[in-house]
Amino acid sequence: MAGIKDSNSYTIIGSTDAIETRKYFNDLTIMNNESLNILRGVVKENEQFKIEKKHTDESFNELTKINNEMTNLQRELAQKYSTLKALNQELENKNNELDQFAYIVSHDLKAPLRAILGVTDIISSTYSNKFDEELTELFELISKRASRMDELINAILS
Repeated sequence: MAGIKDSNSYTIIGSTDAIETRKYFNDLTIMNNESLNILRGVVKENEQFKIEKKHTDESFNELTKINNEMTNLQRELAQKYSTLKALNQELENKNNELDQFAYIVSHDLKAPLRAILGVTDIISSTYSNKFDEELTELFELISKRASRMDELINAILS
């Protein structure tokens, strides 16, 4: 959040940082209180001009109302920030659980896949001279499909 302060106004540009937002709300509250004090001083100094009490009271009440609304907004913002922080932590925990799950599942899938590839390699290398063309093609198909499954598992981990 950024704030631009001059002698008569304060402009706030949005932020998700509750601490910084609270600072700007506090600054605004101080400015409102200063305005109230100036208004009270003007009323006292200008009693000779008989400023209408009603107008002064309305201004004072309006500034008090704005101050109260800002305080309520500050509390609401702090609550929402706290909720958001808790939700972000929960999301981070879930992502860690998902990473662990993916690692375990991939390990559990790769172990039998390596065994299948190992056995087919041993059979192919040992008995390939006794295979007919159809059996050779089937062993090549097993090898290709197992390699494809290994690639898919690696892609899931990535």
